Amino acid sequence: MRNPIPLALALGLGLFAAQPAAAAAVFVANHSFEADVLADGQYRVGFAPAGWSSGYAEPSGPQNPLASDFASIPDGQNVMFSATGYDGTPYYQGNVHQQVLDSLTANTRYTLLVDVGQSTYADFADFAVQMVGGAGLETVLASGSFLSDQIAPGQFRTLTLVFDTTSAVDGPFGIRLRTFHNPQQGQSQRLAFFDNVRLDASPLTTAAVPEPGSWALMILGFGASGALLRRRAALRGATT
Repeated sequence: MRNPIPLALALGLGLFAAQPAAAAAVFVANHSFEADVLADGQYRVGFAPAGWSSGYAEPSGPQNPLASDFASIPDGQNVMFSATGYDGTPYYQGNVHQQVLDSLTANTRYTLLVDVGQSTYADFADFAVQMVGGAGLETVLASGSFLSDQIAPGQFRTLTLVFDTTSAVDGPFGIRLRTFHNPQQGQSQRLAFFDNVRLDASPLTTAAVPEPGSWALMILGFGASGALLRRRAALRGATT
């Protein structure tokens, strides 16, 4: 017969295991860039999409791609493009950002998900999806990217960033989507596309306090283990 004692102990101790905490969505304005209604193939350049901010004449903005540009769009009809390249003066690069919180809560995991795409008609730009904070949202808290060969032309792929806090953090917290010029790639224009920006916050927990019903199950489990041990000891004594 299989020894039931380890199983009973495991059932009791398992009640102390960490429990997944429910994630709460953090509001992101114009998260899928649908605020500007654009016709098929139309785009707007030189200013950030509604709800987002950028520097003067940044080469980024909302776009409603043609059907031939992508196999599908992750959410809605619009995306945001961000460009880099050379226009006869300095190299340019896109940079849009949005403040989403005034402060960060202690012992919390912030998870950012952004769908990043490479079109069928343009070379893929070096880019970064970032969680940022501090004055002017200039402090990078977490950053991630894909290489050009990690996204097939005409496809989107979800990039995930995680930032954990151990104590509360006062001050602005936001999201930044940007492209970078790489001199090794020459002067041609390159593009990265973004869509469906989501941010969740969930408490970090290492152990859960058992409910009264769970305590009862634990006591029964340990009691059953003790009874089995006493019974085995008695049986051994009777056979000696």
